[in-house]
Amino acid sequence: MKKKLKLAMVVMLICGLVSVQAQQAKFYAGGKAGFGIPSLAVGSGVTPLSEDYAFRLTYYGGFVFEVQSDNWLGFRTEVNYSSEGGERSGMQAIPLSNQLKQLWGMLSVKGVKHDNYMYADLQKKAYYTYVEVPLLAKCTFGSGSRFNFYLTTGPFIGFLVKARQVTKGFNSIYIDKFGDNPVDKYLEGEGMSVLGQQSFNNVSNITGSLNRINAGWQSSLGFEILLKSGKIFVDIGGSYGFVPVQKDRSNGTNTTDNGIVTIGYAHRL
Repeated sequence: MKKKLKLAMVVMLICGLVSVQAQQAKFYAGGKAGFGIPSLAVGSGVTPLSEDYAFRLTYYGGFVFEVQSDNWLGFRTEVNYSSEGGERSGMQAIPLSNQLKQLWGMLSVKGVKHDNYMYADLQKKAYYTYVEVPLLAKCTFGSGSRFNFYLTTGPFIGFLVKARQVTKGFNSIYIDKFGDNPVDKYLEGEGMSVLGQQSFNNVSNITGSLNRINAGWQSSLGFEILLKSGKIFVDIGGSYGFVPVQKDRSNGTNTTDNGIVTIGYAHRL
């Protein structure tokens, strides 16, 4: 998959440059800023740890380099700061602690239904910081006018800078995701010390557990106003990752999913 994406990027780059050089090309460089609405989509492996991520709001922006022919075809590449990830709130799965593995074995003997996770009501946010480089074909509608709509689409490659996970909560632990069976009830029944309410307030650096390279597809619909010195533009679009973010896939996989809205200015060179 990675080799195919790299090949597609190279082919698109070559075709774009050849096409625009055959025309009277215009070159632009500038920047853009706005916001992203990232989440973590469920990948090929689904477990209670990888599902139910919601979107969150974050900053998105970067540098833009563009080549535009006198006709409808152009080529754009960008270097963007992108904060990916997502958030989960409410009753959710957490990895089974070593302290409770003995109890889980006893529950199986007693015929109590459970899975290999414990559950608690908490808030979890995942922050994955990437530098992303998309290679985009640009198709402009109404070329020749000062006011144009356009479409960009193409592959991107992302480089992970850092990743952290923030959890918040102070609650009891349960055997089931519905919160019907508290762990303490069974601990007390076995004559073991109860846990009581637990603090889940924690910030973890999880950079080492994620793949350093991401790749996927990015598209946007835009509107631009041509000026003597350059152009002002607005992009509304999104990106979707093809590569699972986790190195260890035993607890399920997720891919990046981001809605993007930006406004920018590109100066004509």
